Amino acid sequence: ALALLVFIFFNFRTQARCFAGDVGSISIGFIIAFLMMQLILTTGNPNYLLLLLLYGLDASTTVFFRWMRKEEILEAHRSHLYQFLANEKGLAHNTVSLLYIVVQLIINILVVLLMPAGTDILIYALLAGLLIFLGLRFSIEGKAHLLRN
Repeated sequence: ALALLVFIFFNFRTQARCFAGDVGSISIGFIIAFLMMQLILTTGNPNYLLLLLLYGLDASTTVFFRWMRKEEILEAHRSHLYQFLANEKGLAHNTVSLLYIVVQLIINILVVLLMPAGTDILIYALLAGLLIFLGLRFSIEGKAHLLRN
Protein backbone atom coordinates (compact mmCIF):
# COMPACT_ATOMS: atom_id res chain seq x y z
CA ALA A 1 0.00 0.00 0.00
CA LEU A 2 2.88 2.35 0.75
CA ALA A 3 4.30 1.74 -2.72
CA LEU A 4 0.96 2.80 -4.22
CA LEU A 5 1.04 6.04 -2.22
CA VAL A 6 4.58 6.76 -3.44
CA PHE A 7 3.47 6.02 -7.00
CA ILE A 8 0.55 8.46 -6.63
CA PHE A 9 2.91 11.12 -5.28
CA PHE A 10 5.07 10.93 -8.40
CA ASN A 11 2.17 10.72 -10.85
CA PHE A 12 -0.72 12.83 -9.62
CA ARG A 13 0.60 16.01 -11.19
CA THR A 14 0.53 17.74 -14.55
CA GLN A 15 3.68 15.98 -15.76
CA ALA A 16 3.91 12.40 -14.43
CA ARG A 17 7.35 11.28 -13.34
CA CYS A 18 6.97 7.49 -13.29
CA PHE A 19 5.15 5.36 -15.87
CA ALA A 20 3.55 2.18 -14.53
CA GLY A 21 3.14 0.42 -17.87
CA ASP A 22 1.48 -2.96 -18.13
CA VAL A 23 3.56 -4.56 -15.38
CA GLY A 24 2.84 -1.77 -12.90
CA SER A 25 -0.84 -1.63 -13.77
CA ILE A 26 -1.24 -5.39 -13.48
CA SER A 27 0.62 -5.36 -10.16
CA ILE A 28 -1.68 -2.66 -8.79
CA GLY A 29 -4.68 -4.64 -10.04
CA PHE A 30 -3.46 -7.80 -8.28
CA ILE A 31 -2.92 -5.88 -5.03
CA ILE A 32 -6.46 -4.49 -5.19
CA ALA A 33 -7.88 -7.93 -6.13
CA PHE A 34 -6.00 -9.55 -3.23
CA LEU A 35 -7.31 -6.98 -0.74
CA MET A 36 -10.83 -7.37 -2.12
CA MET A 37 -10.69 -11.16 -1.85
CA GLN A 38 -9.41 -10.86 1.72
CA LEU A 39 -12.35 -8.60 2.58
CA ILE A 40 -14.87 -10.94 0.94
CA LEU A 41 -13.40 -14.08 2.55
CA THR A 42 -13.22 -12.41 5.96
CA THR A 43 -16.80 -11.10 5.87
CA GLY A 44 -18.37 -13.77 3.66
CA ASN A 45 -20.07 -10.95 1.74
CA PRO A 46 -19.45 -10.80 -2.03
CA ASN A 47 -21.39 -7.52 -2.22
CA TYR A 48 -18.13 -5.73 -1.44
CA LEU A 49 -17.25 -6.21 -5.13
CA LEU A 50 -19.50 -3.21 -5.72
CA LEU A 51 -16.76 -1.08 -4.14
CA LEU A 52 -15.05 -1.38 -7.55
CA LEU A 53 -18.23 -0.83 -9.57
CA LEU A 54 -17.16 2.13 -11.70
CA TYR A 55 -14.02 0.37 -12.89
CA GLY A 56 -15.90 -2.87 -13.46
CA LEU A 57 -18.57 -1.10 -15.50
CA ASP A 58 -15.96 0.74 -17.55
CA ALA A 59 -14.04 -2.46 -18.26
CA SER A 60 -17.07 -4.65 -19.01
CA THR A 61 -18.84 -2.12 -21.24
CA THR A 62 -15.59 -1.44 -23.08
CA VAL A 63 -15.15 -5.16 -23.79
CA PHE A 64 -18.80 -5.38 -24.86
CA PHE A 65 -18.56 -2.45 -27.29
CA ARG A 66 -15.29 -3.76 -28.71
CA TRP A 67 -16.93 -7.15 -29.22
CA MET A 68 -19.90 -5.46 -30.93
CA ARG A 69 -17.45 -3.69 -33.28
CA LYS A 70 -15.77 -7.06 -33.95
CA GLU A 71 -12.44 -5.80 -32.61
CA GLU A 72 -9.81 -8.13 -31.19
CA ILE A 73 -10.53 -7.85 -27.47
CA LEU A 74 -7.00 -8.75 -26.35
CA GLU A 75 -5.25 -6.15 -28.53
CA ALA A 76 -4.19 -2.75 -27.21
CA HIS A 77 -6.83 -0.04 -27.52
CA ARG A 78 -8.02 3.32 -26.23
CA SER A 79 -11.71 2.54 -25.85
CA HIS A 80 -12.33 3.06 -22.13
CA LEU A 81 -14.48 6.00 -21.08
CA TYR A 82 -11.62 7.55 -19.11
CA GLN A 83 -9.41 7.39 -22.22
CA PHE A 84 -12.13 9.01 -24.33
CA LEU A 85 -12.48 11.82 -21.78
CA ALA A 86 -8.72 12.45 -21.74
CA ASN A 87 -7.85 11.84 -25.40
CA GLU A 88 -10.95 12.85 -27.37
CA LYS A 89 -12.55 15.41 -25.05
CA GLY A 90 -9.20 16.87 -23.98
CA LEU A 91 -9.77 16.73 -20.23
CA ALA A 92 -6.61 16.75 -18.12
CA HIS A 93 -5.64 13.32 -16.78
CA ASN A 94 -5.82 14.64 -13.20
CA THR A 95 -9.35 15.91 -13.87
CA VAL A 96 -10.45 12.53 -15.21
CA SER A 97 -8.80 10.78 -12.25
CA LEU A 98 -10.52 13.09 -9.76
CA LEU A 99 -13.85 12.54 -11.54
CA TYR A 100 -13.45 8.76 -11.25
CA ILE A 101 -12.38 9.06 -7.60
CA VAL A 102 -15.40 11.21 -6.68
CA VAL A 103 -17.90 9.03 -8.56
CA GLN A 104 -16.48 5.82 -7.07
CA LEU A 105 -16.47 7.40 -3.60
CA ILE A 106 -20.17 8.27 -3.98
CA ILE A 107 -20.85 4.69 -5.13
CA ASN A 108 -18.90 3.33 -2.15
CA ILE A 109 -20.90 5.46 0.30
CA LEU A 110 -24.15 4.20 -1.27
CA VAL A 111 -22.94 0.58 -1.13
CA VAL A 112 -22.05 0.89 2.56
CA LEU A 113 -25.39 2.56 3.33
CA LEU A 114 -27.37 -0.03 1.32
CA MET A 115 -25.42 -3.08 2.57
CA PRO A 116 -27.72 -3.65 5.59
CA ALA A 117 -30.76 -3.67 3.26
CA GLY A 118 -29.56 -6.93 1.73
CA THR A 119 -28.41 -8.33 -1.58
CA ASP A 120 -31.66 -7.71 -3.48
CA ILE A 121 -31.45 -3.93 -3.15
CA LEU A 122 -27.77 -4.05 -4.14
CA ILE A 123 -28.64 -6.01 -7.29
CA TYR A 124 -31.19 -3.34 -8.20
CA ALA A 125 -28.58 -0.68 -7.47
CA LEU A 126 -26.10 -2.52 -9.71
CA LEU A 127 -28.62 -2.66 -12.56
CA ALA A 128 -29.44 1.03 -12.07
CA GLY A 129 -25.71 1.82 -12.08
CA LEU A 130 -25.25 -0.13 -15.32
CA LEU A 131 -28.12 1.72 -17.02
CA ILE A 132 -26.84 5.10 -15.82
CA PHE A 133 -23.30 4.27 -16.95
CA LEU A 134 -24.49 3.11 -20.38
CA GLY A 135 -26.59 6.24 -20.72
CA LEU A 136 -23.58 8.39 -19.84
CA ARG A 137 -21.36 6.57 -22.30
CA PHE A 138 -23.87 7.03 -25.11
CA SER A 139 -24.43 10.70 -24.27
CA ILE A 140 -20.71 11.48 -23.89
CA GLU A 141 -19.21 9.29 -26.63
CA GLY A 142 -22.18 8.96 -28.95
CA LYS A 143 -23.75 5.90 -30.54
CA ALA A 144 -21.69 6.27 -33.73
CA HIS A 145 -18.43 6.16 -31.77
CA LEU A 146 -19.41 3.25 -29.53
CA LEU A 147 -20.91 1.05 -32.26
CA ARG A 148 -18.89 2.06 -35.32
CA ASN A 149 -17.61 -0.75 -37.51
